[in-house]
Amino acid sequence: MSATIRAIPTTIITAMIRPMIAVCLVATGSLALAQSPSLQDVTALHWLPETAASARAHSVAAAIVLSHSATDPQSFGDRWQVERARLDGVITQPQLGSHASDGRWGYWVSLTQASDGSEIFDQPSPGRMSWTDVSGDIALNWPLWQAVVARQVPLIWGQRDDLDPYFGALLEAFTQASEADRAHARAQARRVERMHNARSETTRQTIEGSLLLAEAQFQWDRGEHLNSAWLVLEGLMWVADRSDQQNARFYAAWLASLPESAIRALRSTDINFPVIMALLIDSANHLSASPPERNAAQQKLASAYARLALFVSNPASYLDQPVRDQMRGLQADCGPGVDLTQQALLDCLARISETLMNDLASEELVGATGPLSMEFLARELDLVSWQRARYLDSYINWSLGGQCPAPTWVNALEWNLGSHWLLDLANRDVVDSAVAQKALWPPLLAQASDLSQANRQWLDCVTGMGGERQDLISRLLAIQVDELDRLEGHIEQASERFYSDVTRPGADINLDQPVSTPTTYRNQALRVGPCDASRACGSRVELPADEALLALVPDGYWLAEQLRLGEVSFCYDEVRWVDRMQAPARHNDSGVANYTGRLSFDFKAHFQPVESEQALILSRRLVSGERKDYFFGPADAENLAIDCPHGMEGQPIRSELSTNASDLVPDRLTYFTSVPTAASAYLLSQWPKWRARLADVSTDEDPLTELEVTHTPDDAVILIEAERARLALIDRRERALATRLANLEAAADDALAQSMEEVSIISRLLRRVMELHYSPIIRQDDGIRAGLAGDSGLLTREDIRISRDRGVPMAKIAAVGKERVRAFEGHWLQWPVAVREQGLWMPEFHWPEALMTAEVAAEAAAVAEPSGPPSARDER
Repeated sequence: MSATIRAIPTTIITAMIRPMIAVCLVATGSLALAQSPSLQDVTALHWLPETAASARAHSVAAAIVLSHSATDPQSFGDRWQVERARLDGVITQPQLGSHASDGRWGYWVSLTQASDGSEIFDQPSPGRMSWTDVSGDIALNWPLWQAVVARQVPLIWGQRDDLDPYFGALLEAFTQASEADRAHARAQARRVERMHNARSETTRQTIEGSLLLAEAQFQWDRGEHLNSAWLVLEGLMWVADRSDQQNARFYAAWLASLPESAIRALRSTDINFPVIMALLIDSANHLSASPPERNAAQQKLASAYARLALFVSNPASYLDQPVRDQMRGLQADCGPGVDLTQQALLDCLARISETLMNDLASEELVGATGPLSMEFLARELDLVSWQRARYLDSYINWSLGGQCPAPTWVNALEWNLGSHWLLDLANRDVVDSAVAQKALWPPLLAQASDLSQANRQWLDCVTGMGGERQDLISRLLAIQVDELDRLEGHIEQASERFYSDVTRPGADINLDQPVSTPTTYRNQALRVGPCDASRACGSRVELPADEALLALVPDGYWLAEQLRLGEVSFCYDEVRWVDRMQAPARHNDSGVANYTGRLSFDFKAHFQPVESEQALILSRRLVSGERKDYFFGPADAENLAIDCPHGMEGQPIRSELSTNASDLVPDRLTYFTSVPTAASAYLLSQWPKWRARLADVSTDEDPLTELEVTHTPDDAVILIEAERARLALIDRRERALATRLANLEAAADDALAQSMEEVSIISRLLRRVMELHYSPIIRQDDGIRAGLAGDSGLLTREDIRISRDRGVPMAKIAAVGKERVRAFEGHWLQWPVAVREQGLWMPEFHWPEALMTAEVAAEAAAVAEPSGPPSARDER
């Protein structure tokens, strides 16, 4: 369509088309009621959340009917009912918001590559759509047409006086909404009315800027933050287009009023959401400056779009790749802002068209069909999805064991960009639009239709694999759950190995619970030996311990031993004979004597830390009740003073008889000292009884045996140390597990790291699949986007660090992953079956398709009625 026709003022266009609309909108007597709602009431229905979707569908149906010149005005009601019923069957994405900023990749690229003073900034933003552009096949681009008709309600319904048959039921629902929502809807209706009656394009666009800001604020307050961001982007796009400083200041003031905490919280929807909001805030500030910093604003808006729509940090991250040399050369020769002669322009049209049709399906631009392996896939996932579409679909088909060949692909970003150049060039004054557009648009529209159809057929084929139909996303989620099950097993094995390495065999301590008593752990191999051989009175025997004796040690020490802080030990000490007495061994020999006494020893329990001195746990002194002959030797006081005669045996004793009248025996006799009862033997023989006595001071089994508690056990200190050690072990375990789970270069023999790699790749693959086959959903559905791009989305390696920072135990990582899968699946299953099984095509194709279709329709109308008035479409 020529620039001359497009330049006709809005007021003239409106005056010219109203008679046409009036003819089309003649009321049918069968539908009219006595009382009909006002046009402002009907417009308000398009902005109330409870009625907006239905009201906009009503208006789209009316637009379809009215845009057909052959429509009989008398049959409008019947035709409308047919179209409205058809829309109910094809509209499958009611959850999406309505705005007109998605899919405009070519527009943003042109802005980012323009310099200050470029004529690009002096041209209005291309591609305004009108209600007359609505075609019969609108389901694929429903959010766009919602946005279009909601802003042009007066043009669609302005000449009808029988609105009640179409909106009466919705008006009843309107009265049930909250007063605040109704007030917003009415205010939006008044803005639309003023916009419709505006006398200049500048005024109309200023009102549209305020309309979008009000809707963005309303959606933000409702918690629809993603939709709000898209509306802000669109609003600032139009504000920048006309350097509308008044609206720019309003945008800047509102954005500045948003609490930082609320913006930071948006990481739950997309970890880059705070960055997106910062870019929008900076853009509004640039536009509200005096003079406006328009280039800086446009650059940041382009980056915001790249993050919102394409999940890349900025357009340059894709545009600067060497594989785009052909497109860069084409842009240098034929892109927006290039001054072209008529012949050069026609050559550019042919070159761009040829490129779109034949040169955008190379391996560099859409990927190859192999090699198909997890390792290679991991590298492919690091590139922009649209640049690896063919490979990703080939991998999915291979991994699912399907027989569905990958659909035909061209690079959607390049197709959109080339289409933008075409639309810009084809509408220059020097182009014979009727000739050029007749050759340009039909092949491209057919190509876009074929690509979309191939995409739907491939998804339908994948859905139908196996014994039951299951959409691609659900299949991948099922695989993810299986991988998470395997990951859980590997984490458990790694945790068990760690536990066995840092605790003693038989340990029952729970590293994930605070240290507490009681514990059933005991060192059953413990024996009671001498504490020090020099104080054991010659005893070297090791005596068995039993449960009762082990129970004397407080549980804190057993807990510490389990954690390998040290070891509990038993020993006997200060073995000696007490209560000693001396008696002559012979009645007629005072030189030798028997020594009797009771055996005494200290039973001790110690704790030997790994790197410090031994600590006494408890000590009990036992003195036997039974007197035993413990020594035979010379009768003197010095021997009686010796409490342990060990080592003295075998020494000769010379003694003299007191009387020997008969001389039958020698006057001198020689004896040898001896130890009748060795301490070791006595300990062995009496140990079962004494062990029971040591364990229970109240026993009456041997009342003569004395027992004295010389050191009472207290485990308060060791419990604190054990708790510290437990916490240190947990941190050590978590760091070890997290390091392996987050290892980007996992060794092939590390099953845990490899399992986490597979989980992460499936999560990343799911996101790429959503970007390719369901892009409007991941871009605009908060729940779906949160599951794939939020800080609590499907589990990836990047989540390991975040989980560590949040204190999530690595043992729960798999469970966290499963919970996130369930949450994502819940959002996914809310979408209609038709969408899940056949996908939603990319806005990068839809926007140019809509504009090309409008161009074809406009040319067809011009040919059919060469002398007729301009189309209402020129109000754009």
